[in-house]
Formats: sequence, C-alpha cells, structure tokens
Amino acid sequence: MPTIFISYRRADSLESTGRVYDRLAEAFGAECVFRDIDSIPLGIPFPELLRQTLSRANVVLVIIGPSWLSVTNPHGQRRLFELADLVRMEVECALQQDLPVIPVMVGNAPLPKEECLPESIRGLAQRNGFAVRPDPDFHRDMDRLCLKVQELLGFPDAPLRKAELLEQLLAKHQAELERINGSEQFRWHMTQEKLRKLTPAQEQERAASSFRDHIFAIIGISLFACVALFGRGC
Repeated sequence: MPTIFISYRRADSLESTGRVYDRLAEAFGAECVFRDIDSIPLGIPFPELLRQTLSRANVVLVIIGPSWLSVTNPHGQRRLFELADLVRMEVECALQQDLPVIPVMVGNAPLPKEECLPESIRGLAQRNGFAVRPDPDFHRDMDRLCLKVQELLGFPDAPLRKAELLEQLLAKHQAELERINGSEQFRWHMTQEKLRKLTPAQEQERAASSFRDHIFAIIGISLFACVALFGRGC
C-alpha cells in the first residue's frame, strides 16, 4: 500500500500540518498517510525505527513554515543544526534512501536556500517544492497537491481518483454558491417578516412614504417633459 510520510516541526507548523494531513487522509485514506512516530518500542534506536518507517514510504512531504529554519533549543541554538534533531534526521534519512521528497511551504514561507541548510540536507533545496497558501487559497492548492502526489505514487486508478477529486472540488464550490444563495433568501425572508410585523401606524407611514415617492417621481417626469418641449419650441 503506497504511503505518504509527513515530516514537520511542531513549533513551526502544527496547525497547518494538521490541515494538510486531513486533506491527504480524505484523498488517499488515513492508513496511507503517516505523520507522527507516536510510540517508539523499547530498546530500538530512533534512527533505526525511522529507517524502517521510511522504507515503507513512497513519498515524503517536508512541511516548511515561517520558522522551520529558525526554531531554537533552550540554549538559543538552531535545532536544525543539531545532529540529533528529529526533523533533520527525517530529511537526512529520506534523502539517503533517494525517496521522492517534496518541500511543502506553508504560511507563505519560502523554500530554504541551500547555503542556509546543514550540509547533510542541502539536497532538500534542490527538490521542486510546492506552496500551500493560507485561506482562501488553501483548498485549491491542496487539490493540486493531491493530484501531484497521486501521479507520483502511480496509482493504477489515477485518472479515476483525479476525476473524484475534481468532482469534490466542484461540489465544494456548489455548496458555497448554495450558501450564498441561501443567505440572500434569508435576508429577503427577514425583510418580509419585518413588513408583516409593522403596526397599523407604521404600515400607514410606509404606504404614505411610498405614495410620496410615487408623486415625486411623476412630478419629476412631468418637469423633464416640459423642459424638453419648451426646449424644442425654442
């Protein structure tokens, strides 16, 4: 079963990664998307567990937020430059296994430059990245990312899945149109309710106001016609 491995830094992009994970799980199934190594078995070194996990992955998404490079440890040192930093180890292992690694920039973060990275993961800067922008562009960008990941995974039913994703996108747009239309109908309904709740005096005043507007409109049209006639006579 094809697997998508998500590498991210909690202090940098926890919320954005959660949204990305939800969309990927919706498109490919939660069983195909791996986000966290929640339980490390006793006696197994983390690097070995990481290699085992990545050996089952078909594509790795590295979520990069605005502070991905700059997050520091309690001593003020950048965590990415620590040999034992988990995010660094994940990227190193993925690059060493020559897996498809996609930098996914969130929160308007740029793709890190090669000279800003530790030497062991500078290859990340050479990978073609993908930007997932904040709302209102988030879902459109995720639709595109899902299609690209699916093509990369090489699912035999890729054309069918692409059609399904496009159908989901159209359904979302249709739901938004229905929501807007429903809001307009609700405002019209509330206006009618207000009119029905007018007291006799308020109804009389509204009718008188409407009558005055009508009279003023007739007077205005008549004056315009007179001016036009006199002007023609001259």
